[in-house]
Amino acid sequence: MSVAALPLVAMGVQAVGSIVGGIGANSEARASARVDEESARLALLGGEQDVAEVLRAERMASGEAIASMAGSGAGLGWGSAADILTEGLANRDRDIAALRTRAAGEARNYQQAAADKRAAGRNALIGSVFSAASNALSTAAGIKGGQMIDAQRTRIRTSTLGGSIITNAARSAGVGMRGI
Repeated sequence: MSVAALPLVAMGVQAVGSIVGGIGANSEARASARVDEESARLALLGGEQDVAEVLRAERMASGEAIASMAGSGAGLGWGSAADILTEGLANRDRDIAALRTRAAGEARNYQQAAADKRAAGRNALIGSVFSAASNALSTAAGIKGGQMIDAQRTRIRTSTLGGSIITNAARSAGVGMRGI
């Protein structure tokens, strides 16, 4: 392998490394986003389990209240017993709404985190491609610039040395500049 090919090889290795790094970062971000999506699903499921527990506890409390009132001889008319049961149902509904709102908010936070991680992964992948392209262009420009500098140096050397040699040769041959 020639010395001139080394910059091209280095550029290729650097570009591949940059792109592979971007692919790895994207894969990690997507895996982390899947974990957040599952956490969101579990948050909603946990909220519904909490709702089921509130419903169960409210039914038990209502049953105990009805049994207690019936044992004391109170009826279930529009008096205080019905008011107690109605208040218990209203409290249950508020508790359920609060539990579902909390679970939905937690799930939204996880889903937003997942979306952010996916976006970061895409950005890492796109950034690695642009980085590879930028490094390739920079290396190519450096090589081209080096070639242009070498060509200029060659022209300068040729014109300086060549002109002196021709002039000295012409002088020793006794020929003027027109004769050359």
